[in-house]
Amino acid sequence: MRPAASSIIIVNENSTVNTSDIRSGTVSNLGPLRSNDIVFTASCNPAYSEIPKRHASYATWPIEDLPPVDDLVRAGFFYT
Repeated sequence: MRPAASSIIIVNENSTVNTSDIRSGTVSNLGPLRSNDIVFTASCNPAYSEIPKRHASYATWPIEDLPPVDDLVRAGFFYT
């Protein structure tokens, strides 16, 4: 079974682009890489696509030295 195709390109030092299973060659002009960009994709779990619902899922998150809930929620994570 083949994994589902992803629309997100992972950029490495020598990256190649694979479009419709046809190698199009090495990507040479990627432009400046930016951080803090929002990548719009379909939710893996639509029930948690909204920030308030993801935040509410952390109601039983342990109070220990763990990552802050707000950071996890903004990154798209939820707690089950």
